[in-house]
Amino acid sequence: MLQGHNHNVQYYKVESIIYQVSGAGGRIHYALGPTPKPTFFQNDNIYGFSEIKLSDDDIHGVFYSNTGKAISGSDFTVSQKKGSLTASPGSPVPPF
Repeated sequence: MLQGHNHNVQYYKVESIIYQVSGAGGRIHYALGPTPKPTFFQNDNIYGFSEIKLSDDDIHGVFYSNTGKAISGSDFTVSQKKGSLTASPGSPVPPF
């Protein structure tokens, strides 16, 4: 599930669905507070964009700053063959 316009970035998983809020590309960020969602990446201070690559077998995502740097802890892969989500190890924990 991909959504935007929240002026921050959040990746979380509920049951078997990954939700990605990608809205960190422009105006002033909306502050993130505590969330009951099982968030594995969130950021409300880096401007950037999410890249999502699709293949026949998996989906790979990563968040990049506007300078083109991949942000540590933001990458994930969902594999159809493995049937699982792999988030990067040591994903950051808020606050950033």
